[in-house]
Amino acid sequence: MKKVIIIFSICFFTAIFAFGQDDINFPVNYNQDAYYPKGDYALMMYFFKNVKYTDDAVKNNIKGTAVISFTVLPDSSVSEVVTLSKIGYGIEEQVADLAKKLRYAPAIINGTKYPSSIIINVRINSEDSKAVLIEK
Repeated sequence: MKKVIIIFSICFFTAIFAFGQDDINFPVNYNQDAYYPKGDYALMMYFFKNVKYTDDAVKNNIKGTAVISFTVLPDSSVSEVVTLSKIGYGIEEQVADLAKKLRYAPAIINGTKYPSSIIINVRINSEDSKAVLIEK
């Protein structure tokens, strides 16, 4: 019985000394990519509600995807907006102008904010505004 108590005591104190690590700090690296704070759905709804189709675009029933690239700066602003697709009717320019107004959460690497590049696809469908054309 003494051997069991001695072995238990040795194991107990070894565990206390091995795992009782008070006042030991280690650095934590926190990294995140740039993102739209309100979420992807809100971002797409922003473009859906704000893209204004011309009468010609609606008559020709244009559809497609506007692809844009931009840089999110450490102050959350958007710069260097470039259109990567060609739909026509001034749609790419509208999407680029709308993107310039956005505020993104910047990329963070080890606690420091950095500029980062983003590419997004915006669905374009002129049928979304046919009701507006009929009202005119």
